[in-house]
Amino acid sequence: ISIEGAKEPKPAKLEPQDYQLFMKAARKYLSKYWYTLICLLALGARREEISGLRYKSLKFFKQGGQEACEITYDMARTRYEEGGGKLKNHASYRKNYVTGELVELLKFSLQYSKNICTQCGRQYNNDSFLFVMEDYGEPIHPEYPNKIFKKVERACGVHVYPHLLRHYFATMARSNNFSPTDIMHWLGHSSLTMTDSYTRPTKQGALKLINEMNGTLFKPNNGK
Repeated sequence: ISIEGAKEPKPAKLEPQDYQLFMKAARKYLSKYWYTLICLLALGARREEISGLRYKSLKFFKQGGQEACEITYDMARTRYEEGGGKLKNHASYRKNYVTGELVELLKFSLQYSKNICTQCGRQYNNDSFLFVMEDYGEPIHPEYPNKIFKKVERACGVHVYPHLLRHYFATMARSNNFSPTDIMHWLGHSSLTMTDSYTRPTKQGALKLINEMNGTLFKPNNGK
């Protein structure tokens, strides 16, 4: 069967220098609230999972004197199920843990979301969605993150879309030799094969590989 006329698949490759340029522009040109959304996507979460985050999805705690946040992914919002539906597969139901600056960003975003609802006269509870429109307090449309990405792209000239950050996370985690199983569970994949299929070659990764292999492959033999 030959099917013609389909759109070309989006390129799923992002070089580290372009990633850094994009994230720098996101921090500079976006509000703290929307920058938090970008950061969550940079951690490898799916767009529909971020749209489905609710207040109760975040749990703050301290571990060994370090502040952390547990993020529970258990709902997906798509254009077909704007009210929320099931995740992609059983493995997608998971908990991620973050520390550092992202904890403060999530605390801010949680309170900011509540403030928006209060100003718009909307009631909220633990089931309320974390990311809402600032003008009227309704949950963001599941595809709204794409608009945010477009704004950053116009500022820095680097084309990035939400799912590309998921590929980038997988690529960089694997290239830095983190446990494949840990990466698989973090991303909510059902198999290591799926996780490996998310990785993409990068110039930085290739240079790192050859620099480490040079000594093994072309080691001088006592100066001869």
